Amino acid sequence: MTTALAARPRQKDWTNIIFLMLTPILGIPVTAWYTWKTGFSFWMLALCVGMFTVIGLSICAGYHRLFSHKSYECSPRVQALYAFFGAMAAQNSILCWSSDHRNHHQYVDKDWDPYNIQRGFWWAHFFWVFYKPATPKTFANVPDLEKNPVVAWQHRWYKWILMFGIFVIPTGIGALFGRPLAGLLWGGFLRVVITHHTTFLVNSMAHYLGKRTFNARVSARDNWVLALVTFGEGVPQLSPPLSRRLPKRRPLVPLGSRQVVDPRPEKRRSRFGPAFDLGADDRRRASPRGGQARRAASRRGPVHPRRRKFAGASPRRGRRSNTRSRSGASTWPSGRAASIGAPPGSVPDCSSGSAPAVAFGAGAARPAPGRIRIAGAGRN
Repeated sequence: MTTALAARPRQKDWTNIIFLMLTPILGIPVTAWYTWKTGFSFWMLALCVGMFTVIGLSICAGYHRLFSHKSYECSPRVQALYAFFGAMAAQNSILCWSSDHRNHHQYVDKDWDPYNIQRGFWWAHFFWVFYKPATPKTFANVPDLEKNPVVAWQHRWYKWILMFGIFVIPTGIGALFGRPLAGLLWGGFLRVVITHHTTFLVNSMAHYLGKRTFNARVSARDNWVLALVTFGEGVPQLSPPLSRRLPKRRPLVPLGSRQVVDPRPEKRRSRFGPAFDLGADDRRRASPRGGQARRAASRRGPVHPRRRKFAGASPRRGRRSNTRSRSGASTWPSGRAASIGAPPGSVPDCSSGSAPAVAFGAGAARPAPGRIRIAGAGRN
């Protein structure tokens, strides 16, 4: 059934075609002609730039980073603001947008990538929006968003919020200055055109021109010029990998190299309150030397809790004294022994009251009398 549906030619979405063809005409030449005839005022530019900034940030920080990637968490009030202003971008609801974007990351540069750059620059830019999906659209990869009441509310009222943001808000602001049509043209149609094509350029130009900074296996490229007008979206190589908190119904392919998460929750909190768990999945890329050091430390076994440099360090005088028992095993002055070469997680048994002998790995030679360095211990 799926093969038969995929083999059928895709039907054109005439609603999207008409909208994407009509808004540039009303937004650029008609706005320019009207402004030339009636005069320009600074509030027109401020209205356009202000709405573009608020709505663009709702797409970048809300649709993309929060809902699609789960890069951080925030309060329902902030989510509602993202949902309300993000709907005015005319880029579909959060549910549809995030589903397409997760498919893009899972099947990047493959046939199931919705805006696959391998099919051409203009296909990735906006021709893919001109066609309906080849198969009936499902939301199997966004069950977490289906349970979100804010996302469900926005998906139900998306079209009404869009019309309110394009016609009512800019026209009302223009009416305050005595020119409602100017507000509609500048804050409505021109703003929609700029919002659309700056976002579309992330799917096309950011996969066509730029530098592959971290991952040369995918087409994503860092374009710093584009990043200036897209609130940082022009550097997809720095895009966060799909979060571990996403549903595991289908395998999600993370981008980039091995990542490290700071396990301390207090280091992942924002001091501003509404947003929290910042950086929980926006992980730092580990350097090769750092990765080697961590792997070597994991093989050494447990580390002494006081992290002294030597096993025989005296807690009072700081002298590195070490004794040898009659059996030849090294003991600590405090009555504990270093577990060198023991399996990770093993702890010497000190319940008998006597200092146990040092545990050595299989085939390992006993150290010469003297000082024994704690495995994995570093400088204080």
